[in-house]
Amino acid sequence: MACVILITPRFVKQKEYVLLALNVLFDALFGLQYLLAGTHLLTVTVTNEYLPVTTRLACYTKLYVQLMIVLTPAMGVIALANALDRLYLITFPGKYHKLTLAYPFFVVGGALLCCVPTTATAFVTVISSASDPELGNCLVQDTIPKWLQFLLRIIRIVTTVVAIPLYLPIIIKIKKMLETSGAVGNTQKKEIKLTITIALITINQLALFTIPDILILVIGQSFTFFVFNLNKGAQRTQFPLEPGQPRVSPRLGQECSKKDASAS
Repeated sequence: MACVILITPRFVKQKEYVLLALNVLFDALFGLQYLLAGTHLLTVTVTNEYLPVTTRLACYTKLYVQLMIVLTPAMGVIALANALDRLYLITFPGKYHKLTLAYPFFVVGGALLCCVPTTATAFVTVISSASDPELGNCLVQDTIPKWLQFLLRIIRIVTTVVAIPLYLPIIIKIKKMLETSGAVGNTQKKEIKLTITIALITINQLALFTIPDILILVIGQSFTFFVFNLNKGAQRTQFPLEPGQPRVSPRLGQECSKKDASAS
C-alpha cells in the first residue's frame, strides 16, 4: 500500500498520504527486523549441534541488530511526531495546508535524527569490547549493554505515553468542528480519517510495544509479556537437544573464563 501511494502521482502530491505511507513503511521495517532475527536464529539452531561462538562485533553487524537499535526508540519518537503533526493540523489548518510535500519526510527524518545519539552510543560500546565472545544467535540484549537496552525502552515508553494525551485536544477540536460546521468538506473528511488512522497506529503501539516494555522492565520476561508482545520475544529462547542439554558450545564458557582470568 505504501509503495502504491508513493508511486501514484495523485497520492504522492498529497502530503497526508505521503505521511501515512512513510508510517506504513516504518512499520514494515519494524516487522522485518523480527523476520530477519527469527530467520537467523532458526538457521543457527538447525544447522549447528551447539550454538557457535562469535564476537560481539560480528553480532553487531547483523542487519536486524542495527534495525532494532535504531527502531526501538524511533517507534516512540515517530508516534510523538505523528501526534504533534495532527495537533498542528487541527490547531493551525491554514498554516498546515501551506506546507510543502517535503514536510512528511522532514517529520520522519527528524524523528530518526533524534535516535542518532543512542545509535552512536551503541556503536561506541560495541567497539570498546568488539572481540568479546557471544553466542552465535546474536541476540540484541547480548550485543549491547543492559543499561543501553533500558534506555532504548525508556525512550519508547516515555514518547508513546506523552503522545497519547495529545490526541485528547485533537478529538475535542474535531468534535467541535463537526458540531458547529454541519457539513464537512472532502478535505476535512480525509484529514479526520487520516487522524483516526494514525491515532489507531499509536494505540496499537501502546498496547503491543509500550505495555510489554513496561512489563519487561518491571517484572522481566514472563508469560504476560509474551502475550502482549505477540510472542516476538520468543526468539530469546535457546532450544535444547534434550531436556537439560542446552545447545551452547563449551567454547563460550572457556573463552569467557580466559577473559575473566586475564582481566583479573
